[in-house]
Amino acid sequence: MDAPDHAPEHADFANKIKSIAGLLVAGLAGAINFIGLKNDEVSTVLRNEAHWPTLILGLIVAGILTAVASVFVKPDWTVSHWAWLAAAGLLLVPVSLAVVIIRIPGITEQAEVTAGKYVASFGAVLAVGCSAVIFKKYLRRKGGRTDDEAGKSIVTAQGLLVFVAIALTATAAYAALRLETVSQLNSTAAQLSAQITETSGTALADVSIDASKMANVDRVNVSVTGLQRSMNILQFCAGIRQIGTLTCQDAPCFTSEHQLGRLPAACDVISSGIYQPNADGSVQQALTIPFSDVLFQRLELLGEVCTVQSPGQPCTYDSQNVTRIDIQIPEYTAPPSS
Repeated sequence: MDAPDHAPEHADFANKIKSIAGLLVAGLAGAINFIGLKNDEVSTVLRNEAHWPTLILGLIVAGILTAVASVFVKPDWTVSHWAWLAAAGLLLVPVSLAVVIIRIPGITEQAEVTAGKYVASFGAVLAVGCSAVIFKKYLRRKGGRTDDEAGKSIVTAQGLLVFVAIALTATAAYAALRLETVSQLNSTAAQLSAQITETSGTALADVSIDASKMANVDRVNVSVTGLQRSMNILQFCAGIRQIGTLTCQDAPCFTSEHQLGRLPAACDVISSGIYQPNADGSVQQALTIPFSDVLFQRLELLGEVCTVQSPGQPCTYDSQNVTRIDIQIPEYTAPPSS
């Protein structure tokens, strides 16, 4: 007697797995495209928040594995409604943790964090409690006693697994949205460029300010400081420690102010301004600043982004969002008289 041919059944089984996994991956890819996370931004996300992408990957893998597990379940299998309550409670945990852990600066309020902690705790307790009830009913059935609720249940096990798979994938997409938003805000910095034009002892500094992906409450502070030409830079930098790899001779005014807590008398603020982003979250300004190349030997341009960490709080400056330009000004030499 020939053995039954299971090839069509195996092929149908494999097709189901491919279809479900493909739908979940396609759904997540569509969500990521909707968020706007491009290939060149992935490295930025990984550089700023390396551990949270691992959490998102875990949610995606859990969703795919749950979807694959639903293929093994027969359509006529049913489960108690306690299983649905346990799954719902368990799914509340990653959603709440996404709000608690991945906080958006200037957007996420403390009340949201507190509520997220309570919801996560409630979901965990609900999942554990319902799991205990299911285990107790299982022991009753093992003891020979019947469970009337199991016979009346109309909740399908396959539907439960598919629901959990979709919920996990949606949670991963939501966490990716918050993570990408945080990364955009963390990588915000004002880009500066300058061009110096000298004419008869009077010079002009054409400064371009460019910043993007800023929150509406953020500000950009740009200052131009000059080191007086009468100051000997070697004497000026005596005793001034370097900041990281930045020495005093590279940035005399910046390093000395950082160490002394005030701007030295030999450094003069030539220009300073605070700029607000437009509706697109961008700052694009072009400035023309006159100065004397007879009075100053160095120019230091400093761009700082002032960010709001919590709603209702004043913005604060972060040392990571600082852009500097140091320019040496050659001494003006009058042309020889004819």
